[in-house]
Amino acid sequence: MKKILLIITVFALQNILITSVIFAQSYASMYSNNSTQAVSGWTTLTGFTSSASDDRSSDWSFAGGILTASTNSAGLYMVSFSISFSGTKAGNWQPGISVDNADPTNANSISIIRNISNTGDQGNASAQGYINIVSGQTIRLKVLPPSNANITINYAQVTLVKLSDISSHNEYAETELYNNSTSQNISTTWQDFTSTTPGFTSEHLSNWTHNNGVLTAGGVTAPGTYLVNANFSFFGSSGLVFDFGISKNDGVPNHLIGGRRISNANNDIGNVTIYGLITINQNDYVRIKVKGTGAGTLTAVYSHLSIIKINGGTIVNEPFPYASMYQFSENPVAQSLTANIATQLTGYSNDVTDANFWVFNNNQFNPIGISAGIYRVNYFLSYSTNAGNNKMVFKVFNGNTELTDLTISRSTSNAGDRGAVGGNGIIEIANPTDLIRVIAVSDKAANISVYRSRLTLSRIEKTSDIPLPVELSSFSASIIGSSVKLNWKTATEVNNYGFEIHRQAHTSSPLSVTGWEKIGFINGYGNSNSPKNYSFVDDNVTAGKYSYRLKQIDNDGQFEYSKTIEVDFGALKKFELSQNYPNPFNPTTTIRFSLIEAGSVKLILFNILGQELQTLVNEYKESGVHTINFDASELNSGIYIYKLESGSFTQTRKMTLIK
Repeated sequence: MKKILLIITVFALQNILITSVIFAQSYASMYSNNSTQAVSGWTTLTGFTSSASDDRSSDWSFAGGILTASTNSAGLYMVSFSISFSGTKAGNWQPGISVDNADPTNANSISIIRNISNTGDQGNASAQGYINIVSGQTIRLKVLPPSNANITINYAQVTLVKLSDISSHNEYAETELYNNSTSQNISTTWQDFTSTTPGFTSEHLSNWTHNNGVLTAGGVTAPGTYLVNANFSFFGSSGLVFDFGISKNDGVPNHLIGGRRISNANNDIGNVTIYGLITINQNDYVRIKVKGTGAGTLTAVYSHLSIIKINGGTIVNEPFPYASMYQFSENPVAQSLTANIATQLTGYSNDVTDANFWVFNNNQFNPIGISAGIYRVNYFLSYSTNAGNNKMVFKVFNGNTELTDLTISRSTSNAGDRGAVGGNGIIEIANPTDLIRVIAVSDKAANISVYRSRLTLSRIEKTSDIPLPVELSSFSASIIGSSVKLNWKTATEVNNYGFEIHRQAHTSSPLSVTGWEKIGFINGYGNSNSPKNYSFVDDNVTAGKYSYRLKQIDNDGQFEYSKTIEVDFGALKKFELSQNYPNPFNPTTTIRFSLIEAGSVKLILFNILGQELQTLVNEYKESGVHTINFDASELNSGIYIYKLESGSFTQTRKMTLIK
């Protein structure tokens, strides 16, 4: 009898524990394939289907190509769409997400422009962003044709996931193929793409495994509903449409499909993007398949597949940081690109961003506070260039590091041709120096005009409860008259009490020094989402050499020291750019220069080929001796050139980085 009672008690407790952590996730998808309709002006696209069991949570309804939110589904949503289509009129086609039947015609909408060069062309376009949805609102996919026309939708997907539900689970996986050159023969039936194309790798796996491009679900918590994102950039036989699909357990791809026609086998690069939902059970596996409208060859240059759990088991309560920036212009300002030189794209504005975790500044994002974690990243662009037959490569950089799984290519066949590209991936944010930005590289000199673009970051797992430290972006010293002036800047601050200023005197040589002494204190800003400038003047100096450092102190008493800078307080006789020290170095060195009069100063870093890499100083400086620290941790070993310009004075020197 006691055993029976005990079993009943444990069973009841188990039910209580399970129900205490489960809440209703909110998501929805709809799909369309092989439908044709007449379109005039902004037109709602039809032919969509949706399965409540696989594609929608119970708080969304579907009818006639329209998804409707219920009273329990309000919140901030990540909204994605992709469409493979052809039209009976050449020109610019604009698909976009409509809320409550409104036309997607402003910066806060999610839309993209795709140019159809001729009526036989099949284009692929995709976009993703955040929309705050309230109860009862409707979501549909609209398109604006260049004029009255018919549109044929080969494949289309619309997917909505409540952002808080993405950050409630920690099962995810990705596999990617970067800069591949292996070709394979394609037929008209679905065939495995991953096993016949070598080179697939994986970086981020949580409760999943990877083998040759195949992702397999792991333990008992893996089952659930997953958000699937896939991107492909490829060459192929001329005149063929290539379809990519996501297969579960080697089945024929159903809803998760996208296609693109290749018009020229020599220089046309096609892009396909797929968004959607899939139900996963334990030990299920996911792979990529491909087919063509005829026999031919295919070379996938870049490929990426990510899968992220949004529903079912192992729910973790945590904040869900997010950030997005956008461009939206009918007449954009062109940006100049030098051949084969990586250039950051500008013209972005802040969109929907959680200011407690991310800072938007100068076309890029910095993390702040407790923002460390694993993030899903998505970006898209529609653009044109003034150069024909040029290859464009778009990338996302974290600091100076290329995120290779977010790289995508597109060729333009003639000047004025508009390309539409998109990329997605999973990255880790762990340092205050992480810096997310969009980069473009052209194989020839060109001007690029960006019409639509958006980059979004969504955290899918928190990895630390410790706030990211204060980011000291610069620290320099200048001799002004009979004083030494210290200047430093922070990019962001969290819990910053302030800075102690420490000095160390060199009594005869750098090897003979006094101890460190505190000579001042400057209050910090506590928490800051924007750059802050600080300065301190040391008036108590005589001829000789001095070292300075900062002791940054948090409100809770924790602290860390800055790097040290050295000042030679002697007679100033001429303009001079001194040799960096130490040299060779790894990875930091000090650069000092002397100005006998105030003026605008530039200090620029070049590689050995004379290509400009970085501007270290570009500002007005007082007369005196100036010292800066240079961190080359993002550069490769080699010889570099640094050049000082001030008025008519110019001087260059070489430095050697050895890692």
